Amino acid sequence: MCGIAALIKFNSEKQYHAVAPSLSSLLKTVQNRGQDSTKIITQLLNPNAETYSYNNGVKNTILRNAYDNILVYCETGGLGLVTKVIDEKIESDLLGDMGIGAVRYGTTGPGGNITNVQPVRYKSIVACENGDINNYQLINEFLLKKGYPPFRTTSDVETITRLFDYHYKTIADEILPEGRSPGIEAMKRCINGYLDAPPLIGGYAILVMTPHSLIAALDTNGIRQLSYVKKEDGVQFLSESKGLWHLNNEINTYNFYDYIKELKPGEIIEVFRDGDIKSEILQNTRNKHCFFEYVYLSLDNSVIQTNSVGKVRREIGRLLAPKIADNIRKSGNSLENCIVVPVLSTGESYALGVAKELGLEYAPYLYKDRYALRTFIMDTQEIRKRGVKIKFTPDVFDLRDKNIILIDDSITRGNTLRDIKNVLVKKAGANKIHGVSACPPVNNSCYYAVDLKDELIARTNTIDQTRDILELDSLTYGEETMWIQVIGEDSCRACINGEYPTQIIRTTR
Repeated sequence: MCGIAALIKFNSEKQYHAVAPSLSSLLKTVQNRGQDSTKIITQLLNPNAETYSYNNGVKNTILRNAYDNILVYCETGGLGLVTKVIDEKIESDLLGDMGIGAVRYGTTGPGGNITNVQPVRYKSIVACENGDINNYQLINEFLLKKGYPPFRTTSDVETITRLFDYHYKTIADEILPEGRSPGIEAMKRCINGYLDAPPLIGGYAILVMTPHSLIAALDTNGIRQLSYVKKEDGVQFLSESKGLWHLNNEINTYNFYDYIKELKPGEIIEVFRDGDIKSEILQNTRNKHCFFEYVYLSLDNSVIQTNSVGKVRREIGRLLAPKIADNIRKSGNSLENCIVVPVLSTGESYALGVAKELGLEYAPYLYKDRYALRTFIMDTQEIRKRGVKIKFTPDVFDLRDKNIILIDDSITRGNTLRDIKNVLVKKAGANKIHGVSACPPVNNSCYYAVDLKDELIARTNTIDQTRDILELDSLTYGEETMWIQVIGEDSCRACINGEYPTQIIRTTR
């Protein structure tokens, strides 16, 4: 899982400083999707020599293409959050009217490795990705046989960049039918495969910057997501709609869908500097969007396929409420003296739905350190455990002697609920702890860029065993039927039902 963004300005008179500040702001709004690293690459076409003779920690690469255009690629990146890696001085040296960037959470290649920071540039092609390419090692072998140099990273983004470069260069020697775009055709060949070149297998949203355009593409199952805004002066792409909604003043609740669109499964969009936009939807597509985006990954104020994420979570909470009450009674307890406490931040909307349906007090008395990072996307189990302890602090008095219905979005490894339960009982004096996971038991690995591969507590334990391991008085899970009722049948739920929408090629990670 990563947060990716791209921006292009049409016929900009301010080509030198047209996109970097906005691109940096867009990445900050999807920081929830990646904490390992941050990087931006911008492109400047035919500048005056003096405009790229200085830098402030920004690497400049100057290329000349077949049309005798001079291209300057300005890039900066590093480990850490956007605010740590990019400041105003650096923004001022990221020159150009087109650029792409990413905040990364590593699922293919270690996240804390500086060489795996994305976007990745290969010659004049730049790419970034939210997702996973299952067969990236097979594609790497193909590209090496075609004469490409050894790979510098263990990230599948480098694979995408070079595969696109391979097809883009091949097409340059072909005569395409009138109206066909080389950029879209190259991306089609990447996704579908072409002749002896393997296809990209997996779930992914991809952004590519060529010498002439920005290209956005979604896998044919629509597993991952990508939103965009088209305005008179340019186009913006982003992993979640909330950043586009928040940072564009002209967009409001009444015209939201007039501006903000989502790529459809198998859709490819190419945007040129002169404002021309081409698009194509591939054949044999279906909607298998990742339901874990609703469970945890996306923030409440994002919209996915016209569904408000926060509203979906509140409705799941409402549907869960009777089951929670029933399980509490079966444990020999009652709803008397119960309060509903969310595990912030994603547990909040579920808890609101539960509290309203049961007529109980909504009690957000488990405080979250505003500077704490998301523990689910930390690198190791030990770091996650340490992060949970730092992240949550209970109210000193208001939880004493209470029976707590503790609402979390999901239980994957069990770290969060176990550690929070101990703090609530030992430190805050709580009486009973009734655990709730809005997500059904997660017992299958994810191969589409969510770190659900190891240490899944539900894989080797029943619900009763999990309850006892976590030392809870009762444990309630959401049900797959509830999620289908709220978001529909068309989604990937392989992590809970084992039904994968693509071929799974297990490679060394």
